[in-house]
Amino acid sequence: MKLDVWPESESDRRLVQTREVLVNDGRVALCLIDCEDNGLLLERVFIDRDGARTIQRLDAGNEIQLMAFLQSDPYIDLLRDSYNRVLTTIRSVGQPSVPVAALPAHVSECRDELEVLALMRSICASNGGMECLYRWITVGEQDMVIESHVILAHCHPAWTQSYVHNHWVLNDPAVDYARHETAPLRGSDIKPYRDEHWFAQKAGVYGLNSNVFFPAHRRRDPMFGLLHVSSHMPSPEGEDLIWQNRQNLRGLAAELLEWRVMQLRQTAAQQFPLSTPEVVALRVIRRGGSAAHVAHELSITEREAYRLFRQINVKMGCGHIRVSAGAAQTYGLLGSI
Repeated sequence: MKLDVWPESESDRRLVQTREVLVNDGRVALCLIDCEDNGLLLERVFIDRDGARTIQRLDAGNEIQLMAFLQSDPYIDLLRDSYNRVLTTIRSVGQPSVPVAALPAHVSECRDELEVLALMRSICASNGGMECLYRWITVGEQDMVIESHVILAHCHPAWTQSYVHNHWVLNDPAVDYARHETAPLRGSDIKPYRDEHWFAQKAGVYGLNSNVFFPAHRRRDPMFGLLHVSSHMPSPEGEDLIWQNRQNLRGLAAELLEWRVMQLRQTAAQQFPLSTPEVVALRVIRRGGSAAHVAHELSITEREAYRLFRQINVKMGCGHIRVSAGAAQTYGLLGSI
């Protein structure tokens, strides 16, 4: 399932989708999405050798940020043709960024990630944050290995490029903390950040001098969120200012996670329309049932149950019915089970 990467429901909004380019440690592709009167959204998708995806999303209407993002891409020589296609399209369309005055009042009202980004920037700025990033991180249900990492950022583009290129998510103490905790965390309370850790050495170079982290979780959901709010001000002054507004920012982190989950559920419902018998079968399987249980529940034979499993697997793009059931549950297609 590739709902995190150019879902089918967005196919008619893609102005550019470049081919995947082989790089040292995986593949990279770019996509430019038309967000109508809100402007253009650029996605850079990196797929590592294990199939895990890291997706960077930014406002393509901000030319300064866009050029800095391009110039700081470690694979710019390999991706130059891809970026040129994107730039040519942007210049021909010339759509503006989202004006602050037009922003919705709540994250749940945002139509796309450009509005989400603009609203996140506005809220963080009014609560002491000069820079902000949000990460939607999806982990495997069994091994807890990161399968998808989506980054929406308002900060120096070179920071996210370095973060992705160096795979820092794999040894980021803030991410490790956010996997299991919900309370806000001051950067100064993360001991590795005070020593010889890459964060201590690199963050200040890009203006991330004071940092506070806000995890967000949903019950029984493999996706969690992490809002990183930062300030150019030195710590502890900058950190204290953000910390004073932690309740507002904690609420924002939860809203951002909920928005993403709802978007994925809507996309999944469109991409994988399940019939009532298919939903019933997947619910039974998800509860640990077998073909015999499904047959009993639907008043069909086991042979018909297995035929139904094959139909579901084809529709879901999965190789096994339990994988399909897990995917359907992840994307909210089964309701309460």
